[in-house]
Amino acid sequence: HWATRGFFARINYNYANKFLFEVNGRYDGSSRFAKAQRWGFFPSVSAAYNISEEDFFKENVSWVNQLKVRGSYGNLGNQAGAGLYAYLETMKIVVPNLGAGGTYYFGDERESYIESPGAFNPFITWEKVQSMNIATDFSLWSNRLNGSVEWYQRNTRDMLGPSRDVADMFGAKPPQTNNADLQTRGWEVSLKWNDKINDDWGYNLG
Repeated sequence: HWATRGFFARINYNYANKFLFEVNGRYDGSSRFAKAQRWGFFPSVSAAYNISEEDFFKENVSWVNQLKVRGSYGNLGNQAGAGLYAYLETMKIVVPNLGAGGTYYFGDERESYIESPGAFNPFITWEKVQSMNIATDFSLWSNRLNGSVEWYQRNTRDMLGPSRDVADMFGAKPPQTNNADLQTRGWEVSLKWNDKINDDWGYNLG
């Protein structure tokens, strides 16, 4: 059995459809972590400047319907890689003929037995996913051409993985720890052209 609980809040601000601002906050808990490591706070913020709403732009660049610059930075937590009880000592009952083992013979037949606890880590906690991006959205020529250009970067901190190297005489499978990082970054470009041939026929290319 496992469970999550979360609380979420958001604030939006829009000034004359020119300056857009948003702040989010998440406070999430997971039963997959010990009580001291169970909760995490994950904020995010985004902002945009709609240049095409400025009077000087509307009066001089009529063929541009929208030109907006935006950016964001945010955090999310991930608990999917954690075992249900990875932070606890657990013992497994092995029952014969149920697909769970039962490889030891006592007398003439296999019998149930209990395996001793494996290594565990009571300090595992949330993986933290940090994302950021900067982008430009545009619409030209009576909204016939639409597109966006975006740069993004994603950093995953404290990823769960096998424990760092342990001594050869450790004698057990090392437990999970928050000991890995991953970074991805790149560009995304999208373009779409919408037009009409006549009142009955139209097309779009993207």
